[in-house]
Amino acid sequence: MNNYFIHLIKEFLLVCFCAFLAFISGQAHIFHRKGSGILKGIRIGFYFFFMASVTLVINLFLEEAERKLQPWYMIVAFLLCMICVGIAEEVFFRGVLAEILYQRFDVDRAGIWKAVILSGLFFGIIHLSNLSFGEPVGVLIQVAGAGISGMVFTAVYYCSGNIWTTVFLHSYIDMASLSLSGIYGCGTVKDMVSGYEPLKLVGMVPYVLVLLVLLRKKKIGEVERNMAIRKN
Repeated sequence: MNNYFIHLIKEFLLVCFCAFLAFISGQAHIFHRKGSGILKGIRIGFYFFFMASVTLVINLFLEEAERKLQPWYMIVAFLLCMICVGIAEEVFFRGVLAEILYQRFDVDRAGIWKAVILSGLFFGIIHLSNLSFGEPVGVLIQVAGAGISGMVFTAVYYCSGNIWTTVFLHSYIDMASLSLSGIYGCGTVKDMVSGYEPLKLVGMVPYVLVLLVLLRKKKIGEVERNMAIRKN
């Protein structure tokens, strides 16, 4: 579906629900904890920002497709919808789930790796819901890719201690990925997911390398400092 007004309503309600979960689970501090700050956080997650920018350029200028610019209000609805998706998923998967896992395991390299892997697996598994509309092979490839990228998102979150960093990166990635649909009305999420092929998983190798760099031994102290910051 390209009716982003409908999606926007659903995603806004989901944002409210996830924020409620954050409060009742005792994780409300995520909304005001600065950690390393959002700008440094974006530098930490720069690979996400870079790849999303490449995708945006390809979609808007290089992809061959029938283009018809959507009305401005549809584009605004699309952008707001992507922001809501970023907020909802990051508040739940990083602000609630990853926080609980971080508190559950020892604050050492082994404990942080356990939390990162588990949060990524949950993030990947939730995408199985797309089996309701997408081709099974494409959805399974998306699940694997989302699991790996979810681990990197959690690593970026732990290294920055700032939920707004991952909200921005997540929203920007979704905007870039669906820019043809949201701005020009070309294709749908179903088309994109169903079109995933096994070769796409090769593109996840750099994400694994980024994960290894972010969680190298000398960075663990930085994780502990940023995640320990509460009210300022």
